[in-house]
Amino acid sequence: MHAVTAAIIRPQIGTIDERREQYNALYYKLAAQLNALNPGAVCVPAQRPEVTIVGDSLQLSLPGASRDQTNAVVAGCALRGLPVELFGHPTNARFFKNWKFAPALDALPQTEAVISCTLDVRMPLSWEDSDFEAVFAVLQEAISDAGLLV
Repeated sequence: MHAVTAAIIRPQIGTIDERREQYNALYYKLAAQLNALNPGAVCVPAQRPEVTIVGDSLQLSLPGASRDQTNAVVAGCALRGLPVELFGHPTNARFFKNWKFAPALDALPQTEAVISCTLDVRMPLSWEDSDFEAVFAVLQEAISDAGLLV
């Protein structure tokens, strides 16, 4: 089994930088579109300049949104066929309370407040540019329907 995995992965090594650049171009374009919607109500946090990201997913924060509004955005995306996860949901592997290897020893109320309104959107490189335009449209509609756009 390991030989099969290696055979599949090895040819991809030479295209890592190119694929990362493709991911990041799509990521930064979508982030700029979302950040322009309603600053303060919709936010894709800026990436730290010393970090080289691979934008294969985007975390979108809805600061000030109620739990009902946040859930409405997730549901609105699902109704439109876009899977979006709540970062702080018990089923999300990135939710720190799910980390068995490094459990939080103390309550982290500020962290929980941030992730309770942060959404996780996957960005497969196999999608076409038009798919990312559709992702933006779906997010914009769901955010608007939840009453977060003025």
